[in-house]
Amino acid sequence: MNEMEYRMDFDDRREYAYNKALEILDNDDDAFIEACNELDSWNGFMNDARCYSMSELDELLGETSPSKILSQVTGDFDINDDYFYFSIHGLESTDDMTDVYRDEHTIEEVLDALIDCYRVDVYDSELNRVVTILRDDDFGIDLDWEYDEDMDDDDAPEMTDDEFKSFVDG
Repeated sequence: MNEMEYRMDFDDRREYAYNKALEILDNDDDAFIEACNELDSWNGFMNDARCYSMSELDELLGETSPSKILSQVTGDFDINDDYFYFSIHGLESTDDMTDVYRDEHTIEEVLDALIDCYRVDVYDSELNRVVTILRDDDFGIDLDWEYDEDMDDDDAPEMTDDEFKSFVDG
């Protein structure tokens, strides 16, 4: 048995998985937006910054055609954008909801909320796998285990460090 295979403790494994999830949220806009939307549908995570498709404008604002009225409004609202949202400045629009969501919450805030909210799953399989690992209490290791050179392989923790990294990395 190689002592080096089992050097990562609970905190090391949590940090490795946490950094992997941050990398996913930072590099995959779709996963970030989906995570924000899932959290918002569960607990209002996005506050008023949730983006809606411009095609929902009339439906959300009533039976009269607010899009006609709003198209006359000057400022940060453009009826030709893809999305709209409510901010402290009023009704605004954007072609890229990623910027709006990233302005509202950091990737760390999104990840911490995903870990804490057990009822929220994301459809991005890579992110969901890593968040599930982060929700696990022991990260695939026995917290009381210590290396002893006289141990048999049967006495080793559930996963070696390399197996854990491969599992997290997918």
